[in-house]
Order: sequence, then structure tokens, then C-alpha cells
Amino acid sequence: MGADVKRVEIKTFLKREFLVVDPASVGFEEHDNACFDQDEPVRHLLAGLRPGDVFVDVGAHFGAYALAALTMGCRVHAFEPSDVAHAVLRANVVANEWTSRCAIHKLVLWDRTPYPAELSGEVFTRHYPTVTWRVSTLDDQVTHAHMVKIDVEGAELGVLLGGRRMLERCRPTLIIEDHEDVDLPGVTQICDYPKSVDSSRRIHALLGELGYGVEVVPWDVSRRYIVARPA
Repeated sequence: MGADVKRVEIKTFLKREFLVVDPASVGFEEHDNACFDQDEPVRHLLAGLRPGDVFVDVGAHFGAYALAALTMGCRVHAFEPSDVAHAVLRANVVANEWTSRCAIHKLVLWDRTPYPAELSGEVFTRHYPTVTWRVSTLDDQVTHAHMVKIDVEGAELGVLLGGRRMLERCRPTLIIEDHEDVDLPGVTQICDYPKSVDSSRRIHALLGELGYGVEVVPWDVSRRYIVARPA
């Protein structure tokens, strides 16, 4: 365990134990590890991964999916531009001594068009005040993948468009949180951008064009995931 990590909890995925640090031990008193305890209905799909597979986590946050994939023996690319989340994610990977199998990228993934001001202004300044705005594409960063999870607060369509060549070549399973029309009690839609660009319909159309079979998996009242597998 890294010398700078003072407080850890033991979490499990499929009865495999791993460590997560207390965010306060790396300087973030206002954050907790609730993400590791949320019963997200698609996380179990990682059970299909095998040792040596490549898992790509776009919007990795503290690592609820990335660490689960690492317990399965995978190699992981984790993308997290928030300074807060990136620091905690890195501490979690170090605590488990998984740095040789996990590349952590402080990047925003998008396509080759300018990143929308609606996303950078409304989303991250409210939820993640300090973000490193280095923008790249999935195609430029990842050459191979077996599974890709994307949860980027409404920017999912741009990530997919920026990874089209890799998706056509590798045909990974995709887990995508659909942020259009999210309306939970006490939680408003993160931003209006997905609806303004018809994001959900265009994601489904793109996946169909790429030859994927698509399943919509509901979560809570109105949140949902798009799970796509090569047809």
C-alpha cells in the first residue's frame, strides 16, 4: 500500500476484495465512497471479463468500474479529467498495487469537433469545479478494447463518435449511461445538452449502423443504461 494512503475500506466485487481509500486521506473532506455501494444494474456485466482483457472506463470517477475490472485481472484504461476524482482514483489504484495494469488518463474524450460550451460550463463547474481540459478522442488513446463503459454527464455521443474506428475494428461490449431526460426526485437533469442534440436517438442510430444489438437497462426512476453488444 502506498505510504501516503492512511485510511482504507475493503470493498468486494464478485467476492473479490479490493481496497478503496477514504477521499479525506488525499485531501477531499467533502467526498465519500458511496459510488462503490450503489447497486448499478449493469456493473455485473464485468463478470464476463477475463484476465488480460482490456477494459476502458470513460468517466472513471473514483473507480467503481475500473477497480472491479482490475479485480478480474484486466488491463484498464481509465479516463478522468476532474482533479478531485483523478486524485482519489489514482490513490485507489496505488493502494491495490495495480499501477502496472491501469493507465490513468487525465483527459476529456470527445470527437474532433470543439467541445460544447454547454457541457464544460454547466456540468463540470457545478459538479467538478477543477477540471483539466485536455481533450482527445477514444480513437487516439485506445488501440484495443474488450469492453468500454462511458458515463460522462451528457457527452456520451461525442465519445462514441470519437471512437468509431476503434469500435469498428475491435467490437467491444459497450455500457453507456444515457443522460438525456434524466429526472429524479430532487435531482434535475444534469444539463440540457443531450436533449438539444437528440443524443439518445443518435446513439441508438450510430450503434445500429455499427452493427450492434442494443438493450436499454433502466435504473431508478428515469436513469437508464444502453448496453450494446456486437450483433
